[in-house]
Amino acid sequence: MPIFSSLRRLQEFINQEVTYLSMNSMDFFNLTFGSEVFLNPGAGYGKEFNVKEIESIINGSIFNSNRYEVKEDTKVMIGQPANPPEELLKELKTLFSSIKEVKSAYNAHFYNPMMDEKPHTLIAVELNGDWESMIIEAGKIADRVKIPDPPVDFIQLNGKSDLESYFKDTKPFYRKKLLGIF
Repeated sequence: MPIFSSLRRLQEFINQEVTYLSMNSMDFFNLTFGSEVFLNPGAGYGKEFNVKEIESIINGSIFNSNRYEVKEDTKVMIGQPANPPEELLKELKTLFSSIKEVKSAYNAHFYNPMMDEKPHTLIAVELNGDWESMIIEAGKIADRVKIPDPPVDFIQLNGKSDLESYFKDTKPFYRKKLLGIF
């Protein structure tokens, strides 16, 4: 079922006069539950929503993150990725520059044989503020962009993880610029 984010997108797709209905997306998803939906067909960008995705939007679980807490010594592998997720890093830089509490952020390739099938992207963020709000916004970006080595895990650099020693010798992809005399 095609849906459009604006009247302009609809007009770009259909070149004849048609009747259309404008409504709140949550109301639409509830009304059409069980149907797959394609947002902005014919546009340079679009998004197909399958039934499972629509259900997670309706019930709010799309914004839940999976948490994993290490409770015992675990050997992991961490290093710099051969193929950095450039699009992700670019968009995260933009996000982090808008959040004054984000001080720096790092990218790594991470593998925990106890949890993972293969190495994947890890973003470490030094933040003195609301981790939950930041992670929701960062997660939306990670879900939207192409990642060479999915999934993307986020870790907060707050002095509580043994992984932090790795990042001390690594150049951040984002560092808050300080304004001042120097």
